[in-house]
This record gives sequence, structure tokens and C-alpha cells, in this order.
Amino acid sequence: MSGDKTERSAIGVITCDDIVSVRQVTLPDLCWDHADERTRNEMTPTGRRGGLSSDAVLLLVPALWGWGYPLIRGSMDAIGPLGFLWLRFLTAVVALAPVLAPRLRTMQAGTWRPALTTGVALFLAYAFLNWGLVHTTTARAGFIIGLRVVMVPAIGALVFRLGVSGRVGIAALVSVLGLGFIFLGDGGGLRIAFGPGDVFMIASAACFAVHVLLVDRYARRDDLEAFLLVQLVVVAALAGLGATMFEARLWPSEPAVWRDASLAGVFATGLAFWIQNRFQPRTTANHTGIIFSTEPVFAALFGFLYLGERLVGWQWMGAGLIIAAMLMVQGKGRPGRRRS
Repeated sequence: MSGDKTERSAIGVITCDDIVSVRQVTLPDLCWDHADERTRNEMTPTGRRGGLSSDAVLLLVPALWGWGYPLIRGSMDAIGPLGFLWLRFLTAVVALAPVLAPRLRTMQAGTWRPALTTGVALFLAYAFLNWGLVHTTTARAGFIIGLRVVMVPAIGALVFRLGVSGRVGIAALVSVLGLGFIFLGDGGGLRIAFGPGDVFMIASAACFAVHVLLVDRYARRDDLEAFLLVQLVVVAALAGLGATMFEARLWPSEPAVWRDASLAGVFATGLAFWIQNRFQPRTTANHTGIIFSTEPVFAALFGFLYLGERLVGWQWMGAGLIIAAMLMVQGKGRPGRRRS
């Protein structure tokens, strides 16, 4: 943090460093925005801006994403990956624009570029994901996408110079182990192979991790709604352009595709990303990455409810490990230091 960021009061000039040093639970919002990852990790369990309530609300995001899996699965045969992505985000934009569009008039000029950049990262994440599903299995894809749990603190440390506490690092590794049990513990052996679908999935996981970090870095309370709408428009526009150029069908004739795309767009996209952009700034990027690692658990749950799929054998151990990783990041511990 820089000592030149100040807040004027009746008794003079108080720096954010002075306020953070006393670590009061009523830390002003200005100082949260200027705080580093170490301070946010300390504040999150009991602080005014973080805590169990924000993490609990964020848990709805992977739940909605997991619910969207059965909706998406049956649509790839009727429409291309970019075409479905176009319909999904177009529906989200149409649903949210009446509420969010007025916010664009008050959006700060400096927010436009970060919002566009964050939208490009989100588009690449979903584009790589959909392309990868064409070339690899759902189980293998889910495990690789789960690597974003580790990529969030790794990329945050390497690119954004965020500190990583030992507790968060251990929790990330535990969650990845849990993902491995869920997707590789179905009774079959490990298939040692590396195909183009795996490359797409690794790229998707990296882009999802970057998106989490960009939201953590740039999303602010005064521009949250406009920041989200710009992201959704960017994804819809790029997906529509790509589908027009590289895929045969942009407007499917099957009613089921429209139904699934509409449900995925309104709930698994619009609502989910509104929750992420609204509540992620109240916690840390590392906590968010761990919470989002529960997506495969919800995917398995809704797969059972909609498709009759169920967890077997070691997959239950995997679900337990992911829940344990979530609980680990809620406990108090010594946070990692910000690198100078």
C-alpha cells in the first residue's frame, strides 16, 4: 500500500496504513480498496467487508454454474460451441440490460478499459471451455478446469504480486486433490494421454483464474453493475462474431436449445456473474477461487437430479475434501506476505 492515499477527517489527515495498522473490524471502504491481499486475508473472517456472509452468497455462483451443466450438455449437437455461447450471453444481456444499462451513464471513464479487458478474459475462458468439450470428456475437462483453484494464487503472485498465505495454498492443493477424486474416482483407471482438448481446458482454466483476479482488482461498488454489463456484452459480441465467421448456425431452430440457452443465460450467467461482481470485492481472490472449486460438486448433484448420474466410491471422498478446503480458508491463520 502507498502512504500517500489518505482520507481527510475533522482531526486532520489519516492514512490508510494508519487505520489498517489498528485492524479494526470497521475498516473504512476506502482502505479496503487500497489494502493488499495480506490485509484482506486478515480482514475476511470477521471484517466489515468480508466474512462468512459474503462467502456464503458467493457459493451460489458455482451452484448456478453447476446447475447449468445439464442444460448445456444436450445443446452442443444442435449448435456450435460459439453459437451456444452467443445465445447464452445474449439472453443474459437482454435480461439484465433494463436494470444495468442506466448505470453506464455514471460509469467512470477509467473503468471502461478494465471492464473490456475483463470481458475478453471471460470470453476466452468460455470459448476455450466449449472448444475443449468437443475434444475431451466431461470428467477430464472438469478436473482440468478445477486447476484454476491453484492458478488464482499462482497467477496473482506472479502477475499481480499478491501475497499468498500458507493456509490458502494448502487449501488450494486439497481442493485439487478432491477434484481428482471426483473426476477420476469412478472406477476407471487413469488415462495417460494429452490431446488438443486438454490444451484448450488448461487455457480455459488460466483465463478463468485471470478473470477472478481482474474482478478482484478492478470491480468497485460504484461501478459494479456497469462493469458487469460491459463484460456480458463483450462476450456476446465476440461469440456472435466468431459463430458468424466459423460456424454454420447462429440461430437454431430447435426449441430445446432456446430453452436451455435462456435458462443458462438468465440464471447460470446473468445472476451468477452479478453475484460474483457484487460480492467478490468483499472477500479475497484466493477465497473466491476456493469457493468456486465447489462447482464440480454442484455439477454432480444436478447431474444426479436431472440425468440420474451419481457419485460413486472415491468421488464422495473428493466432495468431502473440497468442503474441507472451503472450511480451511474460513479459519484464522497467519496470512502470507505481500511481495515487495
